Amino acid sequence: MVVAAGTIRLAALDAASGQVKWDVKTGLGQVNSTGLLATDDTVFVGWDRGLSAHDLETGKECWRLPVPNPTTAHIRRGRLVVGFDEGDTGWMAGIDASGGRIIWRYDTRQKVAANWQNPSEAALDSNRVVFGDGGDLISLNPRNGRIHWRTELEQNVPTGPVIFDDFTYMPTRNGGLLALQLSDGLVAWAWQPGKRSSPGQPTVSDDAVFFTEGDQLISVGRATGKTLWSAEVADKGQLGQPVFTEDGLYLLAGNRHLMKFDPESGDEKAQFDLGEIRGSGEAHLVFADEKLYLVLP
Repeated sequence: MVVAAGTIRLAALDAASGQVKWDVKTGLGQVNSTGLLATDDTVFVGWDRGLSAHDLETGKECWRLPVPNPTTAHIRRGRLVVGFDEGDTGWMAGIDASGGRIIWRYDTRQKVAANWQNPSEAALDSNRVVFGDGGDLISLNPRNGRIHWRTELEQNVPTGPVIFDDFTYMPTRNGGLLALQLSDGLVAWAWQPGKRSSPGQPTVSDDAVFFTEGDQLISVGRATGKTLWSAEVADKGQLGQPVFTEDGLYLLAGNRHLMKFDPESGDEKAQFDLGEIRGSGEAHLVFADEKLYLVLP
């Protein structure tokens, strides 16, 4: 099943046929940057004026939380971790996924919206949630909201960090990429390019970290931070976040070109013209159930 959100509606489609299985409207405004978060039986949606949970099979609303502008959401062990923006500041919260009750709250100094102007989307594993707040990277316990560590950085976190094994990986505004130890927040390595454009959000495999920087698709060693290869993707428009699969490394360029690369060498293996994608935002790729989905704006 594929769940998709329009501006004010939520619908579920059969993954094989595309047939609509259910379609609901919540009255909570438009879907915002939180997007969708699904488990085996529930889908959670962030709207302009709240957060809602729906039965995955029927679309029936399980609960709603009337809170302002939820901006990012993750779930582990029955606990939703959600970011909210209010004015120029924001807060993170741990929410009971079964009933919508707020368990803990952590106030941030800046917005937590996941975009290039305001830091930053959170990354979550079973033991911690990691997110940017101004020039700091913070790790909290997702069960109770207590701080594990806070690492001061020289600049704002431009987009969300990624957790993989014992490290978190994150780009910096001066064009670099950092790997920090999850245990204590210390920097394990720093990658610095010749250019000064901010990298996109990375994708991580067992051996490498893949990300875009300007018109380049770049791979660096996960353990060392040393450049393994770079591939130029010229005249294709804005580059999305790479998606790693056993079949290859995929990249959406300019909301039109789907490109496939060899993750070992960086050689381009295929390119597909998707035609004109209409919408007000940026489309992106999602890999799930051995299928690659294109999520339209």
